[in-house]
Amino acid sequence: MKKRTMKKLMRVAALLLAVCLLAGCSLIEIDESMIVVAKVGDRTITKTEFDESFKNYLALYGYTPESSDIQEQLPEMKTGYLEAMVDNLVIDIKAEEMGFVATQEEIDAAYQEAQDWYDEQFASLVEIYEADETIEDPEQHATEIIENHMTTYGYASLDAMAEETIAAIPGDKLYEDVVKDVTVTEEEIQAEFDANVASDEETYAEDLATFVQDYNGGMTLYWRPEGLFFVKHILVALTEEQQDEISTLRAEGSDEEADSYREEALASLDAKVAEIQEKINAGEDFQTLIDEYGEDPGMQEGATAYEDGYLVYVGSEGLYMDEFARACDNLTKEGDISEPVATDYGYHIIRRCADLPSGAIELSEVHDLLNAKLLSSKQSEAYDEALQSWKEEMTIELFESRL
Repeated sequence: MKKRTMKKLMRVAALLLAVCLLAGCSLIEIDESMIVVAKVGDRTITKTEFDESFKNYLALYGYTPESSDIQEQLPEMKTGYLEAMVDNLVIDIKAEEMGFVATQEEIDAAYQEAQDWYDEQFASLVEIYEADETIEDPEQHATEIIENHMTTYGYASLDAMAEETIAAIPGDKLYEDVVKDVTVTEEEIQAEFDANVASDEETYAEDLATFVQDYNGGMTLYWRPEGLFFVKHILVALTEEQQDEISTLRAEGSDEEADSYREEALASLDAKVAEIQEKINAGEDFQTLIDEYGEDPGMQEGATAYEDGYLVYVGSEGLYMDEFARACDNLTKEGDISEPVATDYGYHIIRRCADLPSGAIELSEVHDLLNAKLLSSKQSEAYDEALQSWKEEMTIELFESRL
């Protein structure tokens, strides 16, 4: 009787365990700090360490592990991040083997850098909040903002920020050791230059509009098409309210009404335009007149973005107002100045400036840039190869299913 009772109790216990497993309940509390998600030799990365680091990584981009718009990519993101953590652990191990450590001077500098960052942010925020009468205690508010920012990015304190910098120092020294002998030859620079020239010629030879857009965007361009020149203009502008009214009428399809309104508004500018023309005819310096009368900030003295003027070509409608572009077309040589040109912005008096030289630029203009670019690329390649060799020397295991 006793044996049957024991067997019955064991069957009941087994049944309860099965029910709990199927229902997703747990009879024991799992300590995630003990769950290993990766091993590198005798070093480990635990699930707790991974989760904390991954959460901070996502926070840099405004996400959390629960963010709905990344759920589909989340498994792949986790795997990729775990691989990156393994790489960092390999680097730490190799740096230790090579004897690379942070010096006391470097440690002190890291703590000072964190403090300087805090002081700069605090002073800037206090200045802003002191101008806001709705904030009773600007200093307290600034402190809360900074602390919330630090918490969002996983820093419990300024010391934690400094310690992250300190932890990276041995790896930085390892990198410098690996790449110290990497160099770039003049032949490599010339080959890269030639390749960029050929690529730009293929891209822009028949597409001047894209060239102008890329030029204005500050891109380094190695080859330039023919027929490009700069213009500067004196803009005598309509008021913002008048410009907005014209824009609204055109958006509504009422072009005739917009033209009529514009003509009436432009009449108020006639006296000022006549005054400018009189000074141009008297031979006054065009840039001086721009600075005195012009209302386009891009044309003012010291406006570095358009220091040489606006880049145009014959037929550049679409890049600029049609009336403006057509007026540029009629300026056939450097120094030519247009009659006042009416657009929805006001009156423009346009002067043709220098041509943009066509063909390949000089290598000397980009030599240092190419050298730095190629050196960085070769250093990264050398370091990646070294990292791969270190990984092959070590026993590495990843347990993605535990993430």
